[in-house]
Amino acid sequence: MTPYQQQLHEQHKARQQRMAQAAAAKQQKDFAVAQVVAAVESEVLEPLDIPIFLPPRKKEQRADNKPMVLKIIVAVAHRFEMSVSDVLSHRRTQKHVKPRQIAMYLARVMTLQTLPQIGRSFNGRDHTTVLHAIRKIEGLLPHDDDLRETIDEIERELTPAPPNYDEAGE
Repeated sequence: MTPYQQQLHEQHKARQQRMAQAAAAKQQKDFAVAQVVAAVESEVLEPLDIPIFLPPRKKEQRADNKPMVLKIIVAVAHRFEMSVSDVLSHRRTQKHVKPRQIAMYLARVMTLQTLPQIGRSFNGRDHTTVLHAIRKIEGLLPHDDDLRETIDEIERELTPAPPNYDEAGE
């Protein structure tokens, strides 16, 4: 074998190893996502106030009354009568895309997470996908009263009620 052929052979072997490692990492990620989806759908995770796909955040970064992205995903899935796995899926039908975009919009508005962090919460999507979803929903809100009402309902569901001090004081 010539030195050139040997170099090509080594490059090919290295490429195959990288591809195998990438496939193993993807399989691990898909398994982790499947476990979380199964746990959420079977209501094993209670309460859902831990970031599942994200590293733990510093206390000062997150307001205690802000819902986590997973809670938002669950609330949107419930509102649109679909499973969490449907919201997180890569399907591009309008039935799946609109709720996913609403969930991404709410995640941006209601949490302190960055676009890449939100994207990772949605099955590893790119931050530009999240940005597109946010801009899409923001563009529709002034013209679509049903959408505004739906988003307001989900926000009310996720926002804790303020304590009523009048009753406690009497």
